[in-house]
Amino acid sequence: MAAGSVNEMPLGGGTLGGYLSLDVLCHGGVEPGPALKEAHRCLGPGAIAVFNLPAYGWLLSAHDRRVHNVRRFTGGQVRALLAGHGFRVLRSSYWNTLLFP
Repeated sequence: MAAGSVNEMPLGGGTLGGYLSLDVLCHGGVEPGPALKEAHRCLGPGAIAVFNLPAYGWLLSAHDRRVHNVRRFTGGQVRALLAGHGFRVLRSSYWNTLLFP
C-alpha cells in the first residue's frame, strides 16, 4: 500500500496495470498536466486508464465549489489533454446526459 499525491505518485515507472481516476483532475488541489504525466509514467505496457470528469464549464456550480472542483471539461479538451500526455483515447463519451432534461 502507498499513500501520496496524484501530482507526484510514490510508485516506480511502469508498475501499474490499470489506473482509475474518478473526478480527480477537476479538483483544485490537482494540476491536470503533472497528474497525467505521473499516471502515464506509472502505467506499464498495455495498461488501461479510465478517467471520469465533470463536463462543461458552464455547469460549474456552488456544489463544485463546495467539493473544491475548479474546472470542468468538454470531450475535446479531455481528448487533447490526454493525447498531449501520451495517452491513446479508445472511447470518450458524456455518460450522464440523461440528466439534462
